[in-house]
Amino acid sequence: TPRVADTDKAVGDYLYPQYRLHANISFGLRGDYYTQPSLRDGSGNSLSNSTVALVPVLAYKASEFSTIRASFTQEWDHLAGTDGSTNSVLELQAVLIMGAHPAHDF
Repeated sequence: TPRVADTDKAVGDYLYPQYRLHANISFGLRGDYYTQPSLRDGSGNSLSNSTVALVPVLAYKASEFSTIRASFTQEWDHLAGTDGSTNSVLELQAVLIMGAHPAHDF
């Protein structure tokens, strides 16, 4: 059984290039990488592990007060000694600014 050392350490990074398709529409592709170098097996030996994900994101900015985003996450988990796993998640997000709002350009 994998276990985490007394001090858990995690290392990860992501890259998110985004391209504006139209005045109100943008497309981005996020790539994620994450690992726990402190992960050990029952004998205390280091376990090779990582999580990699690709996340395409389509965003529509209806106004300065609202944005709608749709994304699909495809994630691959790897752990030494296992078959690994794949996770898929479809998400829809609505961001609404009510009350205080961004300043206007003058």
